[in-house]
Amino acid sequence: MVEQLTLLVLVVAVATGLVTATVSALLVHSRRIAFFRYFLANILLFNLLVLTGLVFRYADLPQRGQETSLEPTFLLVLLAVMAPLKLAWLYAFAAMCLVLPGEDPPTRFHRRFLTVAVPFLLAWVVLLFVGTVFDGPAFVQDVLIGMEMAVIGGAAASCVYLIVRAAASPAGSRRASLRIFGGLHLAVFAVMLASLGLGWLRGGVQTSHQVLFNSIFLVVYNVLPLAWIFRFQPLGRIADAGTLDRYGITTREREIIELICAGKTNREIADELCISEATVKDHNYNVFRKTGVRNRVELASLFREPRPVKRGGVE
Repeated sequence: MVEQLTLLVLVVAVATGLVTATVSALLVHSRRIAFFRYFLANILLFNLLVLTGLVFRYADLPQRGQETSLEPTFLLVLLAVMAPLKLAWLYAFAAMCLVLPGEDPPTRFHRRFLTVAVPFLLAWVVLLFVGTVFDGPAFVQDVLIGMEMAVIGGAAASCVYLIVRAAASPAGSRRASLRIFGGLHLAVFAVMLASLGLGWLRGGVQTSHQVLFNSIFLVVYNVLPLAWIFRFQPLGRIADAGTLDRYGITTREREIIELICAGKTNREIADELCISEATVKDHNYNVFRKTGVRNRVELASLFREPRPVKRGGVE
């Protein structure tokens, strides 16, 4: 019963990841392309890992009408594929934690990551091969758990970095959003690390209930980014694009208008977009000049999407 429930939860996790990637691509109007590129790569790679893990976990079953399971070579190939996937996911997540506070991932970050990741991957392959050749299933299990803990530990360290960097942001919604993003993901990774550590102490064997527990956290991981986007990212509460084009509104000016319509102050807009308050005021002046409005209230009335009116003229 638990095995079937775990499989169902894993399928739900993958479906949730696809929904998160699709909905976020439709909703996020932020033009910080670097952040969004790493964000989507993080979600898609993570769910590709879950899919590969599904195959790895459930493919090694007796084939119908046969007593032998699938060849061990097939499973070794899956393991070999999962290793670079895990490192690619870690790279995407770590890069996203760099970009979110307004930093572009420097070339030094790329080089340092490759300097650590390539030897780590080669050592992992050698250890896995040695354990397989000498028929040491316990040793292979330790190698697999070590890989998992190293990757998730790296993601947890990225969350800590994001939380620390958030302190450098001015107080407001920007700082809160960074801390919440890092804190929630750090909590998920901490639980996963504790579960993996418990499995390692038990000789690499995880109980069926423990596997189910981990699968539920995969769903949670996929839901967190979508919930964060709904709460903290501009979702385009303004009128259609035709109105914007008519006034010659630029992409950055659209972001400013969205946040003004959401009731943000100049300071909050500066925090949200990682620009100075003086730059926000310059954009405000340009928008006022293009549209002919005199203040923020008139601007919001011009661009805010009208609410539906009920019969009788009462909202």
